[in-house]
Amino acid sequence: MAILIVIPLQEKRGIRMSLAQQGGLDYILSRKRRSVMNENLQAIGPLRKISLLLEAGTGPDKMDLTVEPISFEFIFGAGSQGLSPFEFQLANRKVGDGLSMHIRAEELADLFLHLLIPSFTVPESISSFYLKVRILKVSEADPKEVIKAMAEAAACGDHCCGH
Repeated sequence: MAILIVIPLQEKRGIRMSLAQQGGLDYILSRKRRSVMNENLQAIGPLRKISLLLEAGTGPDKMDLTVEPISFEFIFGAGSQGLSPFEFQLANRKVGDGLSMHIRAEELADLFLHLLIPSFTVPESISSFYLKVRILKVSEADPKEVIKAMAEAAACGDHCCGH
């Protein structure tokens, strides 16, 4: 006696496939979705906590204004006036990315706006310098951190008061 096993076919996106094939496809699609989600979690975006390393120097490859890299952490996009020019440079970048910026000394405050400027000094004799930025970590910000960052940014109003 022969046993006949009937495997129902389902249609997915116009393609007929067995349940086993569908399960495999669903597994592949869910892995792809998780991969995209993990990439999005690693990308800089609104109200994410950003951890950076900053170095400053007199040349693009000469980081001689900072003794060692300076840690800098902030909540991205918490400013009441929108993104600072510094935040615009970081938007949509990911962990591990880096960038180098050529900055005129008199533009330093305008670059960071509401962000508390990391503690490094630019000698008065230097009219411009290079800032090297490396993105170490992008994570979810705790709601208390977001509220604190927004309150600090709002305290600046339309100018940076240095907190």
